[in-house]
Amino acid sequence: MMLAPLTFATIVLAMSFATALVPLGPPEAYILLYCASGHAAPQWALVVATAAAAGQMIGKLMIFQLARSSTRRSSRLMKRVRVDRLIRRAADHHLQHPRQLAGLVVVSGLVGLPPLAVISPLAGAAAMRRRLFFLCGFAGRLGRFSVLAFAPVVLW
Repeated sequence: MMLAPLTFATIVLAMSFATALVPLGPPEAYILLYCASGHAAPQWALVVATAAAAGQMIGKLMIFQLARSSTRRSSRLMKRVRVDRLIRRAADHHLQHPRQLAGLVVVSGLVGLPPLAVISPLAGAAAMRRRLFFLCGFAGRLGRFSVLAFAPVVLW
């Protein structure tokens, strides 16, 4: 028995959110398997891709926000690990070249290199605007997941 597309989109949203916080498996696999099963109509591919992108970015936004608030408090652990220096350099670079970090977030969301799990806290610590981070990451993730969702439709 195959799940209805809207039910599956809701499950993908929840699983993508979870995988953004804890690596449970790539959401790409869920999208590709469902869309390649032949039971999903092509018009639902975009809905599933959008749900996955939204779930991922809501989770990454939580990581972004946590990094942003923890750098303001400047914990002793961060000073010990010398992450403070990297964050300071990233923040200074972001102030001088604000579009580069936004571009990096888009590329990270689209290609996966550097991993969005690394870029999210870095962007939060560098004081990137929350809305800009979400929109850039969402655009990248939507592009990535859309290609995967439509690949079976195009190939078969």
